[in-house]
Amino acid sequence: MEKVLTISIAAYNVEEFIDDVLNSLIIPSIIEKLEVLIIDDGSTDNTVEKCGPFIDKYPQSFKLVSKENGGWGSTVSKGIELATGKYFKLLDGDDYFENLEEFVRLLEKVDSDLVYTPYVTFYEDSDEVKHHSLNAKVPLDKEVVLSAFYFDDDYAMHSCTFKTENIKGIKITEHCFYTDVEYILKGILKVKTVYFSPIEVYYYRLGRAGQSASIEGYRKHADEHLRVLMKLLKKYRALDSDTELFSIFKHRLAGMVDLEYNILLHLSPAKKNAHTLKRFDSIIKADYPEFYQCDRKRVQVFRKFGIISYPFVIYR
Repeated sequence: MEKVLTISIAAYNVEEFIDDVLNSLIIPSIIEKLEVLIIDDGSTDNTVEKCGPFIDKYPQSFKLVSKENGGWGSTVSKGIELATGKYFKLLDGDDYFENLEEFVRLLEKVDSDLVYTPYVTFYEDSDEVKHHSLNAKVPLDKEVVLSAFYFDDDYAMHSCTFKTENIKGIKITEHCFYTDVEYILKGILKVKTVYFSPIEVYYYRLGRAGQSASIEGYRKHADEHLRVLMKLLKKYRALDSDTELFSIFKHRLAGMVDLEYNILLHLSPAKKNAHTLKRFDSIIKADYPEFYQCDRKRVQVFRKFGIISYPFVIYR
């Protein structure tokens, strides 16, 4: 049977969550339409062992792919390489899906390059839940031509389901955090049509220790965010400025540039960090002036007084 949806799971030391993740995918009426690639990124806990019963029971759908540790981006690249389903969707090993049967039925009917859906965030050890709805302006349940008008939200990885044939060959930076934006923007390069659906599929866990979106994660992986951002800025500059893709890249990268300033303001008062902020600010001013406007008062003070002001403008 032809697979309708390939679900690529980034699995690294997620023994605590993997049962719930895989159980969220077991829906008898559609299980044969799924290709679930569990990409084990060199786990050192019992993640692999916990996947065994699922693979034994549903060998037509669940596959374990073990590889040396290469980071989240390497699991995405491997998943894309092996995917055979009509559509491709990522799932982190500590998150889960809901409404999957309804979603797969939709994917059977549509043929758009990208199916875009809302997602839900929930918090570790908390009842707090947030529904990230689609922009009220987007046309629901119909295919439209890609337009920057429709893409003024956060371009979350959790919302995107790409047609697999269009993303074949995409490679994502290895041993690096913050590559979800790289995946989204590289995927959008091949998109001409989009289908917006109100089905909430992806449930994204927040509050887990060490996540890249935490202050702790910013400090630990600061160099990696800068590395990914500079790669994407170069790709953005190479685009035709009159295209919709240029506008989409510009909107998304504006957020990344602002986040980079925020990260650099959360580091220690070391001179090397001050010089990193100075170099980054100089590059943005010289090569990407459209992103130079910054409302952060701490950045404005740094620009006025220079490196000596760094210990006084950072967040403690």
